Amino acid sequence: MDMYRKTLPHDIAAIARRSFLATVLAAPALLLASSCRGAATTIAQADRQAGALYVADFRRRGLSDRQVLANAFQAWVEHGGTLHLEPNRRYNLGIQATTDHVFQLFWMQDATLAGNGATLVIQTRGEVTYNLFYLAHYRNLRIENLSAVDTGFRDTSDTGAKFIVVDAGQRDSVDITLDNVAGERLVSFIQLQGRPGGPRVRGVRIMPNCRATRVFYGLACLNQGDDVSGGFSTHNSGRSYFPYGVRNHSLDIRVHHQGAGYGPAAETAILIKCYGPTTSRIRLHAEFSGTLASGGSCVTLEHQHDPAGSPSIIEDIDLRITIAPGTTDPNNSHRVALRTLTPADREETGRTRNIWRRIRIAGILRPGRAPAIFSHANPVAPAEIMIAPGTSGAEPDRIAAPGFRFRRG
Repeated sequence: MDMYRKTLPHDIAAIARRSFLATVLAAPALLLASSCRGAATTIAQADRQAGALYVADFRRRGLSDRQVLANAFQAWVEHGGTLHLEPNRRYNLGIQATTDHVFQLFWMQDATLAGNGATLVIQTRGEVTYNLFYLAHYRNLRIENLSAVDTGFRDTSDTGAKFIVVDAGQRDSVDITLDNVAGERLVSFIQLQGRPGGPRVRGVRIMPNCRATRVFYGLACLNQGDDVSGGFSTHNSGRSYFPYGVRNHSLDIRVHHQGAGYGPAAETAILIKCYGPTTSRIRLHAEFSGTLASGGSCVTLEHQHDPAGSPSIIEDIDLRITIAPGTTDPNNSHRVALRTLTPADREETGRTRNIWRRIRIAGILRPGRAPAIFSHANPVAPAEIMIAPGTSGAEPDRIAAPGFRFRRG
């Protein structure tokens, strides 16, 4: 906390006190003047919360939107509670040409960022990636009604903004809720990260009204992010969901793509992976519509680590895949692929000690021209895949995975 205990551009207690007094003392005058200025203005003033912070109170002549927000966020870190952005405002954050964090928010507790329909607009310049919001060490944080767009995004994973990046840092970062949050033209919409074996990011709730448009990664969980629940939608995005080294996810993801030229595409739209630490207990319902833009598969369960080490484990995966009626498949995508890669990104086709365990597939896979379930891998340990009753498109002749046993029921 000491890094934030420095002189602020405004006295926090004074701002909060002024906001409260302005609400109480100005109410009669506001009501009297409503016929001149309109009821909507009166209601907006009267609805101010005592003790909350408002970005509008940090505006000063000569300050850019980025400077105003930086001052407000610094105050919010000190004060806590709720910070309100100005309703429906487009904040111009200017050009970002470095890898520096744009806004760094640490040690928040029982805090809410109320976006009120605001949008953060930034432009990437040069070959850089960076974090728009870098969060760590929080307890019970909520972000709502907020959007972000990077006008300089170039449809790759190598250049551009990562919107909400959560790091465990020096202690567990626990309980964050994202409600009506949207991102457009980004490297990552939501990214959970941290040191494997260290503190954990836990308890992430994503409300189904969250959405990502033309991003490369929708939700990326990089050996971090346990107990993730909810859902979101992606539109014209590359890799909608990318977890590894995590446990206990329960998600509903809607994946819609219009096809080549409309946004990034990855070899697989959903990649459930293991680089070493076990990936386990993932329940996923993925619904695909529009065009299957991936050239490989809709969902892949994939190992990739040094084969000289211990076998890696992907276990307790419950997949429900729905291919919506009318969806086109120009790339002959598999619905599910199981594979192992070497550290050099080469597919292993021989015997592997890596483990797929307790995998269940259900849903409407709808037969395509390519096998619905496909694998070159040949596990040493017996690997059994369960096909749930009522699953369509996963008949025996639609499966080309000789290294696995399939059980129905």
